[in-house]
Amino acid sequence: MLGELIYEGRGKRTARTVLPLEGNQARIQVSFEDTGKLVGIDANFIGTYWAAIRSDGSVYGEGQGMIATREGDAVTVRGIGSGRLREGGAVSYRGCIIYHAPQKLARLNTVAGVFEFEIDAQGNTSMTLICQTDGCFFVAFQVSQFYPFTSRVPPKRRQIRGCEEDASRDHRRGSGHVWLQLLPNLW
Repeated sequence: MLGELIYEGRGKRTARTVLPLEGNQARIQVSFEDTGKLVGIDANFIGTYWAAIRSDGSVYGEGQGMIATREGDAVTVRGIGSGRLREGGAVSYRGCIIYHAPQKLARLNTVAGVFEFEIDAQGNTSMTLICQTDGCFFVAFQVSQFYPFTSRVPPKRRQIRGCEEDASRDHRRGSGHVWLQLLPNLW
């Protein structure tokens, strides 16, 4: 695990839909609901993502959701991930996520996180959202629709503090990659 646990929950896939083709690329939209804890507070997560199978058999997806705490606060999330199909139609994803939270949970607005998301063959889901708590960690993704995620981050950028200038220079140069910094624990 990279750091602090932000959210952990279990639930169920609630819907699957085939979306219109983009070129000749088929996409599936999936919705799910789960129950868990957001920074120790009981919460419900409702999410929807779309996924496409790449030519190498890996799966790429983008999604969004809302985590509503039992105390009445709501946090919205956006994520991007990559994964693989498993036996019986199960899917396993890993990716990065950003938060938009109200004042009470505003600390989430200052971090990006990583997630693990699993759906088994029966449609049961499990999700873990983690924030790194020491140093900084960079995740790169290409800005294109079907092949955006890459784990080929140059080694010198994986665990280096103060790389923001290099990252913005790469973006201005039009490298096709966006560098996300998972910030240290600020609270």
